[in-house]
Amino acid sequence: MPEDTIAFGATNPDYRPEADPAAQAYEGQTITRASYAERLAAVNASVKFTNIKGKEYAEVNQRVLAFWSLFPDGRIETEKVSDDGTRCDFKAMAYRHDTDERPAATGHAYEVKGRGVNSTSYVENCETSAIGRALGFLGIGATAAIASADEVLQAIAQQEAQAAGGIAKEPPAQGPFSARCKVCGHVHQFPDRQNYEQWLAYWQGGGEQNRCCPNVTLEVM
Repeated sequence: MPEDTIAFGATNPDYRPEADPAAQAYEGQTITRASYAERLAAVNASVKFTNIKGKEYAEVNQRVLAFWSLFPDGRIETEKVSDDGTRCDFKAMAYRHDTDERPAATGHAYEVKGRGVNSTSYVENCETSAIGRALGFLGIGATAAIASADEVLQAIAQQEAQAAGGIAKEPPAQGPFSARCKVCGHVHQFPDRQNYEQWLAYWQGGGEQNRCCPNVTLEVM
């Protein structure tokens, strides 16, 4: 393959360019770096961003959807590099084509088990952040930053916990309480801690019911 071409998913017999508006002009054509740049720009124009402290960040799920639009024959692999029960490290690898031996981009991330969401989901959050960084290095959703909205919100939560001496208010063991979303300011009411944890898991899994914003990040009031 010439150096100015990029492996692309048009060889996939199940790929349907008509379902991908940004790709319609490329069916059956060799994808050059110039045409890939055009396609990447078209895909990035459809990526949803979250404003965090005045800067726009793409969400990881948006980068994942864009990746499959660009490379329907590609693959994403993750590797848990380490996990000692309190901290985990992940490596993510993005391949333009399923048969590629070397990844087109890699991303690394670490998370520390702590309070709030990371008390139960620090491994999942770490894997998500690594994937977001790998796809960011492919240029997907990286018009303003490589870091994803998910990663930035986690970093802010960690910084705030450190500034407060690592002490974050825990949900009460029993009874109703309120929690404010640190992204949009909406206040959620929960009848008990179990209900709170169930909603968090539901939102992290992509559930939309009662979601106040794309990146719900709660702090107990």
